[in-house]
Amino acid sequence: MTGHGITIVFQVIGLLTALRTTSGKRFTVVSTGSPVPATLGNDSYLCCRLEPEISAENMTIKFHVGDYNICLYKNGKEDLSNQNETYKDRVELLTENITVGQVTLWIKNIQQSDTGNYTCTFVSDDFSSIATMELHVNKRFEVKATEKTVIATNGGAADLGCHLDPENSAELMTIKFHRGDPKSYVYVYNKNPADSGTQNETYKDRTELLTENITRGQVVVRIKNVQLSDTGNYTCIFYSKDHYSKTTVELKVTERFEVKATEKTVIATNGGAADLGCHLDPENSAELMTIKFHRGDPKSYVYVYNKNPADSGTENETYKDRTELLTENITRGQVVVRIKNVQLSDTGNYTCIFYSKDHYSSTTVELKVTAPGGTMITVMIIIAGLLFLGIMFLVIACKTFKKGLVRNRREAVPVQEIPLNSMSTPVNNNSDPGENDALKDN
Repeated sequence: MTGHGITIVFQVIGLLTALRTTSGKRFTVVSTGSPVPATLGNDSYLCCRLEPEISAENMTIKFHVGDYNICLYKNGKEDLSNQNETYKDRVELLTENITVGQVTLWIKNIQQSDTGNYTCTFVSDDFSSIATMELHVNKRFEVKATEKTVIATNGGAADLGCHLDPENSAELMTIKFHRGDPKSYVYVYNKNPADSGTQNETYKDRTELLTENITRGQVVVRIKNVQLSDTGNYTCIFYSKDHYSKTTVELKVTERFEVKATEKTVIATNGGAADLGCHLDPENSAELMTIKFHRGDPKSYVYVYNKNPADSGTENETYKDRTELLTENITRGQVVVRIKNVQLSDTGNYTCIFYSKDHYSSTTVELKVTAPGGTMITVMIIIAGLLFLGIMFLVIACKTFKKGLVRNRREAVPVQEIPLNSMSTPVNNNSDPGENDALKDN
C-alpha cells in the first residue's frame, strides 16, 4: 500500500472515531426549577437544557405527563400526530437555542387539569436522559387586604398589607399602591416602562415596600411619619401579564392617645365583683390594639387582649378564671376588666396599658376591697359624722342667735334726757326760810 493510501485509511479511521465520540457523548437533562407556578388562563413555560452544553438538533425530544403525549421533536421538526387532545392547539416547542441544548415547552391558556409532573426526554443515537418538573396551576388570583382598616398614630408608621389568593409568587408582577388618582401612586414595584404615572409628592421619601413574603404573594407598603391628612382609602393592585386584581385598605390616622381611668378608685366588697375601666383620649377604636392589665410585675398580667406573640408574659395564677374583659365599647376605646370573687388581697393599684403599633399609654386604677358589711359601717360612720357636724352647727347657730338677740334688746332701751329748764331747785327744809327765798330769787 502506498503512503498516500495509508494516509487516506488513517483519515477515515479518525473520522469514524470522531463521529462515534460525538454521537456517544453522555449528557444530563436539567430542568429550570420545580414546582413551576402557573395561573389559570395564563401561559406557562417548561424549560429543559443539556449538560454539558451540546447541540440537540439531531436528537429526539419528547414531553409527556403521565400517559399523555404532549409534544415530540424528531428529525428536526415537531411531530404532533400522537398528541393528546387535551393539549391540541395549546402547545408549542421553542427551539431557538436548540444548538446549545435548550428547548422550552410553551403551554398556552393553562387549565386546572394541566397540573402534574412533566417529563422531558432527550434521546441521541445511543444515549438518553430525562428530567421531571412539576407544574402547579393556581386559579386566577384575587387580591385581598391583610387588614381592611389600619389605625395609625400621627407621627408614627402605618403598614398597609395585601396578598394574593390563592397564595402565589408575585416577584414578577407589577404591584401598585395609590390613593385616588391611579397615575399618582403612593408606591410601585416592578413599574411597567409604559406606565406614565409618577409618585405623589406627598409620599416622597416616606414609603417603602416590605417584600419578605413576596414569593407567597404578600407585600406591605409602610408609610412613615404618617400625617392626619394621610387618612383615607388606598388601592392595592397586582398585575400579571394578562390579569390583574385589586383591593382597598382604609387608613385612619389619629392623634397620639392617652389612657385614662374611668374611675381612679374602685371600691368592692370581698366576694363580689370589681369593674376596673379605662379608655382612650381622644376617643378611638382599640379593636386592633393590645390591651393589658397588670398589678406590679408587667410580665404577670391580670388580663391581656390581643396578646402580642412576642410577649413572654403569662397570666397571674391568682386571677386565673376570675377575670373577663367587657368590650361592648371597644370601638370607642373603652374597656372594663371585671374581677370576680374579689379577695381582700386584691386590694392595690392596677395598671391599664393600650399598645398601638408605634405608641402606648397607661394609667392606674386603685382597687379597695372591704370586708362584708365594711361598706355599710363606713357609710354609717360618714352619716354619724355628718349628723354630729349638723348638731354642732345648730348649737353654734343658736348661741350666736341668742347673743345677737340680747345685744339688740340692750340697744333698743331709750336713755331719758332731762331738760335743764325743767329741773327744780331742791328745797332745804332745814334751812332758814329767808335762805330758801333767796334761792328762789336766784
